[in-house]
Amino acid sequence: MNKVPFYGASIVCLDDPNIQEIIPHISRKLITYGFSSQADIRAAEVLVEPRGTSFSCYIDGKLAGKVCLRLHGRHNALNALATIAVARELDIDFTAAAATLAEFAGTDRRMQRIGTAHDVLVIDDYGHHPTEIQAVLSTTRDAWDRRTIVCFQPHRYSRSQLLMEDFGQAFYQADSVFVLPIYAAGEDPIPNVTSDALVTSIVKHGHKEVQTVDDLEQATEALSKIVKPGDLVLTLGAGDVWKVARDLAKRLSDGSIRIGPDSTESPAKASVKGV
Repeated sequence: MNKVPFYGASIVCLDDPNIQEIIPHISRKLITYGFSSQADIRAAEVLVEPRGTSFSCYIDGKLAGKVCLRLHGRHNALNALATIAVARELDIDFTAAAATLAEFAGTDRRMQRIGTAHDVLVIDDYGHHPTEIQAVLSTTRDAWDRRTIVCFQPHRYSRSQLLMEDFGQAFYQADSVFVLPIYAAGEDPIPNVTSDALVTSIVKHGHKEVQTVDDLEQATEALSKIVKPGDLVLTLGAGDVWKVARDLAKRLSDGSIRIGPDSTESPAKASVKGV
């Protein structure tokens, strides 16, 4: 950051412990944002609800106004703060920045609402890193507070191996979890790095309703057997798990799946096939 030109600035999240650690060593202009009371651009009174996220924005300790996003989650409130900081450096006033943010509808595969039928909400998200997964699950809980059923497709053998323990602790806010085979993304398999191993890690860390499914079709079938009105189904992963979300939403919509107030089968129980 000390290589930023004298006329530039570094815009950083003050809530991040790593940023806090390096701040004393930064000699160039620094603009901070976050939920911390010490941030130059701060969000307060954050509200996450089905229609999106809203918060009061303070700049240099003074209330600038309210920001309303169509996006969900506290992490998106932070993203909006960073955008406001950039806009301010470009001499774009707060009102214009907030108005533009309010119009932004997001991107595909980021908390993307695929459909709702029979009061079952189906959402797809690209999240495939434990930190992303935790953020998405926290957001769905804040916004909808529904029973949450997750279909997760791990991405890359190397990532699964490196973050096995972290994945084990990433799904606490999911009520039930189905884990697909690892999406290779061009990698060769690594011995003992499998979806079964991931399920074992998740179970070891205390989750009670998790199991593997063999493929996308089986995932859709498994979800169709346990969903009931009021549920939220979330597909997660950077591969082709999005197909499960779209297939499930279509079947719910066209009546291929008949659901009632009670599921036709018990939710996924903590288990690993073949163990």
